[in-house]
Amino acid sequence: MAALHMLWMGLVLLGLLGFPQTRAEGESHGSVQPNFQEDKFLGRWYSAGLASNSSWFREKKSVLFMCKTVVAPSTDGGLNLTSTFLRKNQCETKIMVLQASAVPGQYNYNSPHWGSIHSVSVVETNYDEYALLFSRGTKGPGQDFRMATLYSRTQTVKDKVKEKFTAFSKALGLTEEDIVFLPPPGTAPPRCFVLPSPPTPEVPPRADSGACESPSPYFCAGALSPQLARFLQRNRFAAMAPPPLSPPLSPPLCVLPPGSGPPRFVCYCESEDSGDGDSGDFNLYVTDAAELWSTCFSPDSLATLKTRFGLSGTEDIPSRFRAACQQQAVTVSLQEDRASMTLSGDTSTLAFDLSKVPSPEAAPKLQALTLSLAERVYNLEKRLAGKMYVGT
Repeated sequence: MAALHMLWMGLVLLGLLGFPQTRAEGESHGSVQPNFQEDKFLGRWYSAGLASNSSWFREKKSVLFMCKTVVAPSTDGGLNLTSTFLRKNQCETKIMVLQASAVPGQYNYNSPHWGSIHSVSVVETNYDEYALLFSRGTKGPGQDFRMATLYSRTQTVKDKVKEKFTAFSKALGLTEEDIVFLPPPGTAPPRCFVLPSPPTPEVPPRADSGACESPSPYFCAGALSPQLARFLQRNRFAAMAPPPLSPPLSPPLCVLPPGSGPPRFVCYCESEDSGDGDSGDFNLYVTDAAELWSTCFSPDSLATLKTRFGLSGTEDIPSRFRAACQQQAVTVSLQEDRASMTLSGDTSTLAFDLSKVPSPEAAPKLQALTLSLAERVYNLEKRLAGKMYVGT
């Protein structure tokens, strides 16, 4: 039974499937979104609402929180769903693979543990705001279960969308007791970071350290792959002068470890549009060009984090990260599938906990990073060539 509950919890956190313990009567809802366009359904969603006929779900729904799910195409024509959530004071990720069926918008999930098969249908969506999903067992254990899921592109769900999900759930035979709208993880005590550690002595910058002075994505290299290290060294990326401050600043970056040796890691900070116009949402990343680790901040948890760190309303963590990069005051340590990042310098020390990003989600981020570096090197070379031309 414990193993069954573990599987159910994993599926609930993905906002899709579960095993029932009671039966609910109602419509089968075998329909799907007319003219379903899978490419528009891809991207980031938040599991904003759940409803199920499981008695275990009713008992546990009060302790569940919203999680972020990234939907991406799989190699076999289905979908990969990668969800990030809080569990036991840690940020964790889970991946679920949905196999495509003959009907666009309808998928199958095969449980590797129980040999059961579940049908997952996108019943209704407008692609840029919400999606209503219906899941049910079709073969093996859990054939009596039903679950309705509300996906939202943002963490703030409009009342009319909540009303739509409630009506949708009741049409499945579910009751008010079976429905829950999940709060963002930021409304709970922050658990995706560690408390600040005592300040460490400031290390004065070295001219030959390769520290990135450019006000662009923050990267710290501490353990880069040889390929990316050669790329950076070949183009003298870190040694170039910063561009004028008139254009908007792009996210900062630096490389680790500092010094004359080859870099091993790149650390950077990247803004992530939450979809509701809030540009303050961001995450910290560490990569060796093969694997990626990141924080999992939400706007709410970010605000709570600033309070815990004693930052004022006018201070922000990206600025602190930029300053730490310029002062070579960033340190990173790895522990299997986790990493920790510490920012020291002139003010108090900030420490963060990072989790390894699953390969399907990491690949496009690493690709974007590589292209961003190439574009920045190209632009810097053009500016350098222009200055050399003017000076002749």
